[in-house]
Amino acid sequence: MPNVEINWVGVLVATIVNMVIGAAWYSPILFVKPWTAGVEKTIGKEAFQRNHQAMQSKMVAARTYGLTMVGAFLVSYTMELVIDYRPADTIFEGALVGLVMWLGFVVTTSLLTVLFEGRSRSVYVINMAHQLVAFVITGGILGLWH
Repeated sequence: MPNVEINWVGVLVATIVNMVIGAAWYSPILFVKPWTAGVEKTIGKEAFQRNHQAMQSKMVAARTYGLTMVGAFLVSYTMELVIDYRPADTIFEGALVGLVMWLGFVVTTSLLTVLFEGRSRSVYVINMAHQLVAFVITGGILGLWH
């Protein structure tokens, strides 16, 4: 196995930036209204409101955002491994790695929720656009600091 050098600062910065992108993406500033409408159409307004009310609990919110941060960290860490193997030494090469990972893994596996679970296409598009931005920026950060 090749020697891997993880840039932990880059991974942590990319994780935090990923979380900030998500917070902005699903806020009133950007896409919370169309996202909410699409989710309500898929699972029903009552179920959505129950989930939303549960998020008002500090324990539920802490668990949800904590797991979201773990996911963002794993994305950043995994992308750092790919960038170290490839290698990608510029912001543009890193962003390309993020784009390829998004297209090859996120778009394809998430599409199954639309095809087989009947999830809203509009929610899928909003979510995929969020992931595209997050993956490309994460890759760019990691490529820049590689």
